[in-house]
Amino acid sequence: MIFGELAKLKIIAFKDASFNDSKRAGERFFLAQVNPENYSINYSASYRVNEQAPGLDGYDPPWERNAPKSMRFEFLFDGTGAIPIFESNISEHLPNISVVENLVDEVTSRVSVLSQIAFFENTVFNVQGDTHVPNYLVINWGSLVFKCRLKEMSITYKLFSPEGFPLRATANATFIEVHSEADVIKKVSPGSPDITHVLQVQEGDTLPLMAKRVYGDERYYLAVAQANQLVQFRNLAPGQEIYFPPIRRG
Repeated sequence: MIFGELAKLKIIAFKDASFNDSKRAGERFFLAQVNPENYSINYSASYRVNEQAPGLDGYDPPWERNAPKSMRFEFLFDGTGAIPIFESNISEHLPNISVVENLVDEVTSRVSVLSQIAFFENTVFNVQGDTHVPNYLVINWGSLVFKCRLKEMSITYKLFSPEGFPLRATANATFIEVHSEADVIKKVSPGSPDITHVLQVQEGDTLPLMAKRVYGDERYYLAVAQANQLVQFRNLAPGQEIYFPPIRRG
């Protein structure tokens, strides 16, 4: 990676909570057309607040659990031509629209919002035919690596062509955190043996994303880059081998 280089937010889909490369839901991934202006993280803890003794004005409520974190993003979909359309966003399932021959190119550009949203929905929301459940997801943007599933989403269409085709839309999506069994084991067993791995880069991988899979913490990506003498590690090449050295955690 060259610092200052633009990186696009991506969402990679998996078939189960192992988040293993062998369980990737296809080779494609959702790539944000425009990076979000911001995102929010929600933390929530549960307490047994109904155990206060009669006659007391205040007390120390017993803690029960910390709920999974949730993150909220707003994604922009634009079909006006003002923003380049990334091939990774275009779904193979375009809407069935009959048009006059000389309007094909114009209409195709205008329905790109629909095709982008169709691909986004299939990635984060739709029930998949082979697993019969929606996909598990990894949101990766810079050092952010968030394993999750979609909790809720709303789409607002904001601009239309004279023919009624959507030209711009936004999706407000909330994702809830998911911990794989391996992540849980690492959390409850901080004294586990050091880890050494050599992994092949898969399509869509970034160094923080791979560090999260190996160590359970994306912050180790700088140490991995140094161990591999990588100067530009934003755009890893599929098939490239990355050495993950032993790093003592905690």
